Amino acid sequence: MSTLITDLKVILTAPEGINLVVVKVETSDDGLFGLGCATFAYRHLAVKCLIEEYLKPLLVGRDAHAIEELWQLMHQNAYWRNGPIENNAISGVDMALWDIKGKLAGMPLYQLFGGKCREGVPIYRHADGRDLDELCDSIQKYRDQGITHIRCQSGGYGGGRFADAPRSAPEGAAPGVYLDPRKYMRDTVKLFDDIRSRVGFEVALCHDVHERLKPVDAIRFARQLEPYDLFFLEDAIPLEEGCRKAPQDAPRRASSGEATAPRPETVATATDSDGDAGGRRRQTRCAPKRRCAARSPRARRAARSRKSRASDRARRRASTGSGRARWPSRTRRSGN
Repeated sequence: MSTLITDLKVILTAPEGINLVVVKVETSDDGLFGLGCATFAYRHLAVKCLIEEYLKPLLVGRDAHAIEELWQLMHQNAYWRNGPIENNAISGVDMALWDIKGKLAGMPLYQLFGGKCREGVPIYRHADGRDLDELCDSIQKYRDQGITHIRCQSGGYGGGRFADAPRSAPEGAAPGVYLDPRKYMRDTVKLFDDIRSRVGFEVALCHDVHERLKPVDAIRFARQLEPYDLFFLEDAIPLEEGCRKAPQDAPRRASSGEATAPRPETVATATDSDGDAGGRRRQTRCAPKRRCAARSPRARRAARSRKSRASDRARRRASTGSGRARWPSRTRRSGN
């Protein structure tokens, strides 16, 4: 007998001042339900509306076992796909359906997925403080708990490096929150220098830039942080600004993609020579407009022209003996 979806409920809560969204999927089996996280903290009401007004009518009465079919249905039903609101809503429902599957099987999900392959994985915690002393006390608190990887910042979540319009802003500049990237970089490098001098190098430290920097600044920032042996540097740039260049040029592991809604058709996975970026998979995608432009006849002609010019230059270098270009001999060897 099928287990049918009978209701979808959205629970909004904010235990620490951050808006959280929980999805509850109820079924026709007495007392059987699943819970999932659909949190988009900055647009939580939009996620709630999408689930209640669109996904609920779409899913009620359908088989809760058909997880893959329901995911495809939710993803494609509106025709326009992706985006953080839709993706979070779908993720919450998807998690709840897997929760139901695990309860019906009487197993944790990792058993359904093939069983565990390790006994444990390291986690990291966020350490913060109003000054260096308070930050180092927070780091030591987590180390005493056995935490080996700690993300560090000072002055509140994100580092507290925001301010009103700087003195260099033009007269009449709009009010708002401004960031001085150069001051942020200087302060953060000094922060990690001070932390390492206090706690040493036995603990793995991380830092989240929150996509504040341009690629050229992010590369320089990563190099400046090299002496302090960060485990990974998170979200140094918006992916749409750097695509693959900054992560490849930066000497430290880079983790990115949190704030991007990746399209399955355009996502490419990149890893550095150390493997995963800090245990997290880095995802980079080129902007769709560039991909579309590459398919246009005009772009194809330009690409062929560039390739032809490059071939001509290589032939000239080969004929004059200059440069590195060498064409293989066309003379065939005799049988012996």
